[in-house]
Amino acid sequence: MPAQWRNSVNSTNSVLARWWLQFNNPNLNSLVEEGLSNNLDIQIAHKRMELARVQARMVDFSSRPRLNASIIGEKRRSNYIGLPFGDGGVIKSRTENYASNLSVNWEVDLWGRIRNAKNASKMDVYATDLDSKAAEHSLIGQVVKVWFSLGEASELVELLKEQVDIAKLALDQVEIRYKLGNASTDELKRSEANVAHYESRLSDTSSSIVRNSRTLELLLGRNTGGEVLNWGKLPASLADIPVGLPSGVLERRPDIAASIIRVRAAELRIAEAQSSLLPKLSLTGSAGTSSNQLKDLLDGNFLVWALGGNLAQSILLPDERKARVLEREVYAEKFLLEHRAIVLQALSEVEQALEVGVYFDRQLSKSLVAATKYGELIEIYKGRHAKGIGSLRDLLEAQRLYIDSKMNWVRLKKYQIDNRVNLHLALGGGFEFKGSVNETNTTD
Repeated sequence: MPAQWRNSVNSTNSVLARWWLQFNNPNLNSLVEEGLSNNLDIQIAHKRMELARVQARMVDFSSRPRLNASIIGEKRRSNYIGLPFGDGGVIKSRTENYASNLSVNWEVDLWGRIRNAKNASKMDVYATDLDSKAAEHSLIGQVVKVWFSLGEASELVELLKEQVDIAKLALDQVEIRYKLGNASTDELKRSEANVAHYESRLSDTSSSIVRNSRTLELLLGRNTGGEVLNWGKLPASLADIPVGLPSGVLERRPDIAASIIRVRAAELRIAEAQSSLLPKLSLTGSAGTSSNQLKDLLDGNFLVWALGGNLAQSILLPDERKARVLEREVYAEKFLLEHRAIVLQALSEVEQALEVGVYFDRQLSKSLVAATKYGELIEIYKGRHAKGIGSLRDLLEAQRLYIDSKMNWVRLKKYQIDNRVNLHLALGGGFEFKGSVNETNTTD
């Protein structure tokens, strides 16, 4: 692991592990909770967790003694045809037989085969639980992104409405000048095209509100088609980033922790496969009664019993023995490589989010400066126009550029928020340290 992130970060600020709370939006907080409760993919993940627990219990049952009980009753009639005695008829006989039996079989875990299988299944349960937590974290990221997409679209709609009004006012002025012979045809067509362009953008952005609302409803597990959700404005600023050391990623991200557990489970299954090649010791016992009278089944005089043990070894050819263990070893190597790939991807995602975040900060700062300058220019043109020495066209152009700069700021702010969400997803949560996976006992 690298000693530190390549990009410098603030080490003094502290943010809650429930990182979405940093946006200070009660509506967003309630939507996150609703999604965690009602999202169907999360419910499916929880069912996978329940299934893994049941399967682990089934593996745990393999260490118990096997108890079998049976009661047998039989009546039989036999015909003896062609025997050289009697009066030439068919000789018949009837017999009855009743038996009860109770048997016990218990495999002694000499080499730890059953123990390793049980511990591996428990680790599977733990890994599945971590997968469920990873799914929840991913869902939170999606809810936050879609929520702020609604905020972005709402702000852009308001700005585009202003842009349409400015374009229409500019068109009115050009039409007047055109009728007076002071404007060319191409200038008129350009003004008409500007109005159509901004109206088209307004329509597309308005439709994105509906699309994002339906997407959010699906994430929340709601029936689609209801009222469009309410939203708030984008936050003006975000908290500083006290990321910490890169090794913290290993201790935060549930998918990385799950991959570690799967490597350990695969190692236990190698030991299980190796143990299965050794002789198996089983202890057996049985007791029962046998009689030709049903009433004698409870009579101790007809009791029979047996106790014994056996040591069995399956005879396998060397290549078959090697293949059984090799299969588990290849699985373990695959899980290890997958773990390394996940770690490298996580480190890359964090570094990318940190680096891109710096550029967004710079772009937002420049965009804000541009909006401020255009605002000052508008005031200058307003003053000139009030004195009758300025051009209305210059004023409208300054207003258009001012609105464009504000729209650019909104888009950059949404990109910055998405990048911050990506950083939290890459880190596996908020900025607080939540403890190592090694602190959890996965075999008890």
